[in-house]
Amino acid sequence: MLVLTIVLTSYFWLTLHDSSRDFLTIKKSPKETKQEADLVVHIQEEKKENQIVNLADYLLGVVAAEMPASYEMEALKAQAVAARTFVCSHDFIVENSVISQVYYDETKRQALWKENYSYYNNKIKQAVEETKDEVLRYQGEYIRAVFSACSNGDSNQSKDYWQQDLPYLRTVDSSLDREYPNFKNQVTFSKEDLEEQLHISKLNQIHVESYYPTGYVEHVKVNDTLFSGKQIREQLHLKSSAFEIVETENQITFVTYGYGHGIGMSQFGAQQMALQGKTYRDILLHYYQGVEISSIHV
Repeated sequence: MLVLTIVLTSYFWLTLHDSSRDFLTIKKSPKETKQEADLVVHIQEEKKENQIVNLADYLLGVVAAEMPASYEMEALKAQAVAARTFVCSHDFIVENSVISQVYYDETKRQALWKENYSYYNNKIKQAVEETKDEVLRYQGEYIRAVFSACSNGDSNQSKDYWQQDLPYLRTVDSSLDREYPNFKNQVTFSKEDLEEQLHISKLNQIHVESYYPTGYVEHVKVNDTLFSGKQIREQLHLKSSAFEIVETENQITFVTYGYGHGIGMSQFGAQQMALQGKTYRDILLHYYQGVEISSIHV
């Protein structure tokens, strides 16, 4: 039995892969034949003893943590394939954080679903089983199968947000995301708050300097300094880098669209496609351009 190591910390499904660290290296597909039933995952969490689970159980816990169990089966299957691809692409060494994937053990799943535990647990187990061994590859190599809760209506591009051009993480239509319950949000800061969070001595002016064609912010000008949309989003903990800035006398309001970095698969978009009768394969091939759905078997 193949034993591999995974490093995990903590996370919740809506924050969704928002950091670039650890994404810059994609592992090559393994040379030896591997089957899901043969793989065992060692999970390490800070201040906790290591856990040992097989891959299928790990994926059950990941899908439970990353996507609402109330979503359609085809959306859950798409999430299962993305999660499997992610752990394979990192040689089964990942963190339990926004950088990586989250794993909910049985205790956490019971606490999350309460009286619906059996129903949702079996539902996600079905999604994992019915996509057994399936992964996503681009030109033979595992892809970076990132996802977010909801785009701004178009998926973001890896080259715009992470400054790394991956051909399968390009902009695609995700206009159904505009039906997301919390698609538009706003948060208001005092000038003093912004000075502290952006580490500037005195805020004289702030405005969006430029947008990408997708509607995500490219640059924000703060006094005489340019910040990227990614920097502003992460330093101010905004829900999206697709935003507008509205300034009043002593307050600045950021109006955001979408939830998450918007790159790769939109989970809400996947749900909406599933409701329209699309299969998990349709969903994956839409959000990850030019990929193939293949097997862990090499």
